[in-house]
Amino acid sequence: MGLGGVLMQKGQVVAYASRQLKVHERNYPTHDLELDAVVFSLKVWRHYLYGSKFE
Repeated sequence: MGLGGVLMQKGQVVAYASRQLKVHERNYPTHDLELDAVVFSLKVWRHYLYGSKFE
């Protein structure tokens, strides 16, 4: 199992990011894993996202 995210601009894929779950994370409830995926994606693409406007 793992986490993943997609960075898109105007409907086009810009980048993909994913990682495998750590052993202790495999027992997390689904809502925690969803939040973890959002946080992971924001950390990976923070340099692209700072100062950008979103729709």
